[in-house]
Parts: sequence; structure tokens; C-alpha cells
Amino acid sequence: MPGRRHIWGLAAMNQQNTPWRTLQFRGAFYRDLGNVSGRGWLQVSISGAMAQAMNVRHLFILLLLMGGLPLQPQQGRSSGQVLEMVGVTAAVAWTWNPFCLWECCDEPWINIHNISSGLFAPSGLENALKENLFGQHIVQETVLGALHGHLSNRNPPKPLVLSFHGRTGTGKNFVSRLIAESIYKKGMQSKYVHFKIADRDYRHAAKLEEYKDSLHKEVTKSIKSCPRQLFIFDEVENMPPGLLDVIRPFLEYGAHNQGEQYNKAIYIFLSNTASRDISNVVLEHMQAGKKREDITLQQLEGIIESSSFQLAGSGFEKARLIDKYLISHFIPFLPLEASHVRQCIQTELKKEGFVPKMDAETMIEEVLQKLQFWPKDMEIFATKGCKSVVEKLNLSLYRLHTRKRTTQASAHSKGEL
Repeated sequence: MPGRRHIWGLAAMNQQNTPWRTLQFRGAFYRDLGNVSGRGWLQVSISGAMAQAMNVRHLFILLLLMGGLPLQPQQGRSSGQVLEMVGVTAAVAWTWNPFCLWECCDEPWINIHNISSGLFAPSGLENALKENLFGQHIVQETVLGALHGHLSNRNPPKPLVLSFHGRTGTGKNFVSRLIAESIYKKGMQSKYVHFKIADRDYRHAAKLEEYKDSLHKEVTKSIKSCPRQLFIFDEVENMPPGLLDVIRPFLEYGAHNQGEQYNKAIYIFLSNTASRDISNVVLEHMQAGKKREDITLQQLEGIIESSSFQLAGSGFEKARLIDKYLISHFIPFLPLEASHVRQCIQTELKKEGFVPKMDAETMIEEVLQKLQFWPKDMEIFATKGCKSVVEKLNLSLYRLHTRKRTTQASAHSKGEL
């Protein structure tokens, strides 16, 4: 049809195994202008870190730009045609923000759909927790439900605030890291993830006012750059009392400040407070002949909240964010039994690669024997959970390799004789 124009773009990518990791694009373009047709080829090579950062957005805009070039070296395009293609490219660029090569506040850098496993998220947080977290049924259900509800809501009423409580080695830091890795492409290294440790970042009680000012400014500046921020505070029990209250205004329902969206952020507190209470409830529950999996969040959440609020000298002591009910969930991490520690050891063995079944069972028993359990008269729960598993397993692996080398050397010597 006269006057009707069509543009098609085809592209092929070939990532060569060269030191420069060259990414090559070759595009073919066809234009039908009434009875006149043309065909052009152009090849573009991009090297280095930019090649690794390119995605479908960059490819599509590259094709649009290539479509605005002359079909043949000797054949030019009219200024109108070139301006048309540049305009289309600019419009797409403005919408897609393709110039975000390192990390920006949108996909693929932030994936709010990677919580539940499914057709479009086969390796989501749900799958990661099932494969790597053991003995924490309350944690799995509560964390997944809370994150799914918060991230799927375009305008949540307030930020999501989770408070993790339990003994050392039960998985508090581990789950926090999995959350960061499931949402942010760069995981804990993302500029949108803020990890604070009380004994490192807030060591001196005399600097409380300085800490308050710094934390307030960091939250404000971060939210302004991107509403999808993750703040993790570790060892909250060692933070100066009153410090956490500086972020209370950001956690309120309908909180706003000069139009910034504070309601999309996520805050996670990690603490050992109430760990003794949690352990006692679990022990009494099991001594009564009940199943561990029957323990509910409702049984423990009130105990944790009360214990944290009343603990003198801790970061939660009389904290207004507790008194104002701004913490979404107090989540208990239950003490781990030998069966759960065994699963942790098996997971670490898988990371080491192939280990014969007989050797694996031997190492699992060796590691379990090196760990401490309580109460002393029953030895039900691992004192440090899975925290020391890697170190103990490394010793067992070293002994295994040493025994094998000794056996091989002995066999070799006998063969020479």
C-alpha cells in the first residue's frame, strides 16, 4: 500500500569466550515505502562491563537506533526519517530508563515478585527457605506471608517491620540475607540494602545523639533515592536505648515527608532477646508430648514483645515503636534439634561436591559429636544451632582428605616394592 511503512528488526547475540567478553549484535532492517524497499545490515560490538549489564531494554533501543541509520553506505535517509526514529528511541528510553547500567530503583535490579515460587519465579525466596532453612515452620510461613502481602500492595499502609528473635545459630542472619538476595539483584551488596551491627556501628552510648542524627539522615536520603529500601539492624539488644525511636516517624501508618514514599521500605531487627523464653516454651511443649510443628506464632509473639520492651539497657527498652504497635511481626526462631543440625551438615556437604555416602555419614556423625547440646540431662537442642557446622565440617573434610592421601601413598609404595 502506497505510503504505508513497516520496520522489522531481527537480532542475534553471540557472547564469545574471549578475555574481553565481547557481546556482538547484528541487526537486519527492512523498510517498505510504497513501491520502494530497502535492506540494511549493521554489526555492533560492545565489550567489558557494559556488555554484562545489557538486557532486553538495551537491545531493543539499540535496534531502534540502528533502524535510523542509512540502509546502505551510499544511500542516505531523509532528515524526517532519522528524526522519527530518534524520537521513537527517546520515548522508549524515557519510559524504560535503559541508561541504568549499574543499579537502579526498578527491575531487573529490584524484583518484588521473587518471593513465592512459581512459573515465573522458580527460584524465589519460598524455594530458598524450603531448601536451606530447617526447623523453623513459623519463620517460613510468617516471613513469606508478610513479604508477599507487602510487596504485592502498590500502596501499603505502612512499611513492613519484622523483628527476628532467637538463639545464636537458629537462622536470623541467614533469613535476612535470603530476603535481600531474593529482592535485590546485588543482594547484600545492593546500595538499597543497609546492614547495621550494634557493636560495630553504634558502640558508644555517649554518641547517642550523633547516632540519631546520622540514622535519621540516612533513612531520609535513602528513601528519597528509592522507596524500596531494606534496613537490617543486627544485635538490637546491644544498641543504645532510644536510638531506634528516631526512625519511628518513618514507620507510622500513612507516614509521609515532603511527598516521599516511606511506606514501601522494609525494616528487619535481629535480636537474642526473649531467646530463653522461646526455648522454655518449646521445651515444655515437647515434654508434654506435643509436636514441634504445632507451636504457633500466637503462642510466642506476646511473650517476645513483652520481654523485649522490658529488657533494661537494650535497644528495645521502652521503645516507642513497640509501644505504638509499629512492629508488624515478632517472629520466633526456635532452638534447633540434632535432626535439624544434621540437615544443615548435609546441605554444606552438597556444596562441597560429590562425597561418597559412607564418608558423608561418618563426617555427619563426627560433626554432631563435636557440638554441644542442652539441657544436659536430655541434650535435645544444639547450643549454637547450625552456627559452628561449617567450621567443624571443614575439620572432618580435612581429616578425610588426609586419610585418603595416606592410603594412596601407602598403596603406591607397596606397588613400587
